[in-house]
This record gives sequence, C-alpha cells and structure tokens, in this order.
Amino acid sequence: VVSTQSTAELAALPPDDEEARAELLNRHQQELAEFDRKGGEERDALTQEAMLDWETRRSDALLEMRKRHLQELAKHAQEANVPAAKEEAEANLRELEEVRTKEAVVSTQSTGEAAKKIEDVGTEISNKFDILSVN
Repeated sequence: VVSTQSTAELAALPPDDEEARAELLNRHQQELAEFDRKGGEERDALTQEAMLDWETRRSDALLEMRKRHLQELAKHAQEANVPAAKEEAEANLRELEEVRTKEAVVSTQSTGEAAKKIEDVGTEISNKFDILSVN
C-alpha cells in the first residue's frame, strides 16, 4: 500500500532514477514495518497489563470468598459446639490472611500462582472441616 505522501515523493523523483525510487520505497516499507512492530509491542504491553489487573481482581475476589467461607465454618463450629473445628477454622482464617499479605508484598509474582495457593488452602480447609463434621 503506497500512501499519498509516498505517491507525491515518487512523483517528485526524476522518471529515470530507478535507484532513488527503490530506495524511497524500501525506506517507506522499513518505516511501516517499524510502525507495525512498535504497535504490536504496545498492544502486547497493554494486554499483559490488563490481564494482570484482571488476575489481581479475581484473586482478591477469591480471597474474600474464602474468608467468608472460613468465617461461616467457624460460626457453624461454634454453634455446633465443636471447639476443635472452631479453632481449626480460625487458624485457617489466619493462614488465609497471611497468604493475602504475602500476595500483596509479592505483587511481581504471577497472580495466578497466588490464586492457586489460595484455592489449595481453601480446599484443604474444606476437607479438614468435612472430616471434623463427620466425627
């Protein structure tokens, strides 16, 4: 694709100067390729930034959900008068808060790794509570 500027520059060249025409077209192609490369880099940077933001928001939402679950488990254990389960749920709630603190400190790490750790802790807590409720 030859732009209007390229067409004007080509028209300004003497008709018999093929070498100058080739150099001009080559320079234009190089500029266009550089423009496309920079645009691609900008797009990639914006995409990565948006993904990190989304992963952070998702991780925060997961933490809040796990915190609510743990609070519900502790309340249930208290109502059921199961002291061991209550203490376990409270300990797990403290552990979840530590995970949240570590996630905030290590924001350069992949947020997906932090979300996986939170999910693992939540699953472990749920499993422990299920065992305690059966006994």
